[in-house]
Amino acid sequence: MADPAVKHDLEPEPHAPEVIATRIKLVRDRWGLPQTDLGTICGVGKNTVSHWEHGRQGPTVAQMHHLVQHTGLSLDWIYLGRQDGLSLATARKLGLV
Repeated sequence: MADPAVKHDLEPEPHAPEVIATRIKLVRDRWGLPQTDLGTICGVGKNTVSHWEHGRQGPTVAQMHHLVQHTGLSLDWIYLGRQDGLSLATARKLGLV
């Protein structure tokens, strides 16, 4: 009998680097931002944004705080995928509703 406490699906956790990378890329695409512009907003260079989007490096909370201020996103959505802190307009822009 299978242990119900053991997770058997293959989906990554919502805070996994590759999932955060996908969210950052989605934001950049939906807001029409080149990597250079997103980097300027977050106080980093284009190469750092590329590393985030490919899951090679994770953004700091301070860097993502700048993105939150610019877009109306929430840190909970960026890091955990929680949608409850997003405005309806932001959720629509992301294609979540």
